[in-house]
Amino acid sequence: MSFESKMKNRGNKNLNKFAKNPYHVSWIKRLPLWSKIAVPATLVAACSSLVVVIALPKTRSNKSVIQDSVPLASNINSTPDTKEEPAADSPKQAQPSSQASSLVDTAVVVPWENRAINDKYRLLSYNNANYASYLYPAIEQEYIGELLEDSIVMKGEEVTYENDDTVVVSHETTASLYKINHFSQDLIVAVKFQEDDGYYWYKNVSNQEQYQNLGVFLNKVDLSEAATFMDGFYDYVDGNKRVRYQYQGLSKEQVINTVFVNPNAPFLKEVELPNGETKYYSQYSNYISVPIYIPMLHLETSSNGASGFSIYDNGFMELTFMNKKDWFYLGEDSYQTFKDYLTNLTGELLPNYYPN
Repeated sequence: MSFESKMKNRGNKNLNKFAKNPYHVSWIKRLPLWSKIAVPATLVAACSSLVVVIALPKTRSNKSVIQDSVPLASNINSTPDTKEEPAADSPKQAQPSSQASSLVDTAVVVPWENRAINDKYRLLSYNNANYASYLYPAIEQEYIGELLEDSIVMKGEEVTYENDDTVVVSHETTASLYKINHFSQDLIVAVKFQEDDGYYWYKNVSNQEQYQNLGVFLNKVDLSEAATFMDGFYDYVDGNKRVRYQYQGLSKEQVINTVFVNPNAPFLKEVELPNGETKYYSQYSNYISVPIYIPMLHLETSSNGASGFSIYDNGFMELTFMNKKDWFYLGEDSYQTFKDYLTNLTGELLPNYYPN
């Protein structure tokens, strides 16, 4: 949790200032798993003034399947339905839950034919893991790697409402699965539908792996090719107040060779203290935070990519990559070296960032 988040009890006025921070989005980590999927999906729906009601994926043996949906909050912890599914395009009737029923009068459901292909088929089960579409545009073909699966079954559900009933029509199609260059297939994969020329990325939402060291993470993504570092933010205590400077024009090579240079940097399990802080830093810590952008996936801002890192003056680093947060110990020398590099750039004081 960032310093700004820990001070949220100082009032809404201060929260508005803290919200301007382009990186500290570690609160996403504290949401339920499917809530992480809902964040970008909600943004897309809001842009179209739409509300989409979707359900849990059902298990299916011996096939890789995508099934449209994210559960309602009341159903997140329910046991998945394992009954045999009806044939494609066959309607089925279901009594809506009270939560779904309350939405019937106000929700505008996007017609199936008007939905993007990666919105129709939202979830993928592959290699004993669940992947989800974040509804971003197709990525360029130059980023597509080797073929992983030639033909996989894709399933989606069209939901409409008739009077007090929820009508669900099952749909099915076929697609191919590909590796994405510069990324491990354990993180993301690309899906190409038979009726669409685009390649759409799906993120592994089952990945809760605790990396043994920084090298394990670096083997899953080539930061030198996939990542872009734009700005650096230096936060420190000056007397009885906090100060923030913004530095632009960071060198990717310098960032990688300073912060991500030691593959043996040990992984640390996050330990929450009762006051909401962790044992790795305090409200008096000085730190540097840098957002990570991933343009090839259309994650051009840190807010929708939820990626970045903060390195503290005691040598601990909080790394968030595509909503997954991990801690590593880099050492105080790494912090000091990176701070010296950053503060030699032209910086701008952000005078109104922290309250007086």
